Amino acid sequence: MNDDLKQIKDEAIQGFERELCWLNSLANTNSFSYEIKAFYTSKNRMAQKKLDAYDPESLDINSQMALNSILQTDNSPLANSVYLDEFSELIITNQTEGESEALIDSLIARGELNSNEKSLLYHYLQKEIPNLSFIEADEVLERYEAKLANPAQVVQLNSSNKALQAIESDIELMGLQKSSITFEDILSQKKGKFLYVDLWAAWCIPCIKAFPSALVLNEEFKSSGVEVIFLSVDDNYKFWEEVANKYDIAIPEQSFVAMNKDDSEYLKALDVASIPRYLIFDPEGKLIHPNAPRPDTEEIKLIFNAIQKD
Repeated sequence: MNDDLKQIKDEAIQGFERELCWLNSLANTNSFSYEIKAFYTSKNRMAQKKLDAYDPESLDINSQMALNSILQTDNSPLANSVYLDEFSELIITNQTEGESEALIDSLIARGELNSNEKSLLYHYLQKEIPNLSFIEADEVLERYEAKLANPAQVVQLNSSNKALQAIESDIELMGLQKSSITFEDILSQKKGKFLYVDLWAAWCIPCIKAFPSALVLNEEFKSSGVEVIFLSVDDNYKFWEEVANKYDIAIPEQSFVAMNKDDSEYLKALDVASIPRYLIFDPEGKLIHPNAPRPDTEEIKLIFNAIQKD
């Protein structure tokens, strides 16, 4: 299999080289402008740099090889607009959180960031911020704001959080025995508690596998004023009820199904197509973490232990 992939890679490189020759030939005969040649040459360079990012033996993305490639000086006037952004995203996406953090710290320690390094920073923040609480996201953006390419990137990075903080939680719910309630009513009734909202669906295997851990959290931190709310985005009430009973999460006043999933602006803003998803609301009923750690992680226990100390 690897031999086949290597052959494909070699053929691709040869194809890019032929394309460059073809571009030069057309430019020499004035078939198109210098600007068009520069654009397609930059695209060609981007594709070759991507190939350089693949380990020659395993053919997996090698973050260090990709990094070495992108940090090489590129004097092409179109480098930034044509391939720098896309290539930076490729590197950050294929790094672990720790690798990305170490990379950014090392670049900043060396001094002023160049355009390549600023692009890497932007994509690092783009990956990191959705996993932070609102307070943590604000702190991170404040720390790196002056190092980004322009203020518009800060606005873009924070746009999702700002939208969620501004929108009303217009979710209509049904509980056990077909009792109707709104999510706003739940937030009001449970004021004074931290709510850990488990967004799930009966078809989502990872969601179901996480139920035991969520139930343990519910019991372990109950005395600290933390309560788990199981909120399903299933389309079928009966199916939801069967699954909730089967996995022991049919807890009165803690288990609900959304009835207006397709119409709720709040659920659309949360993008509930991506589940499992966990939210934290503070004792005043305000969303403080839009993408909290899973219930089976040490990170969520650290958050709840900090709540205990407070």
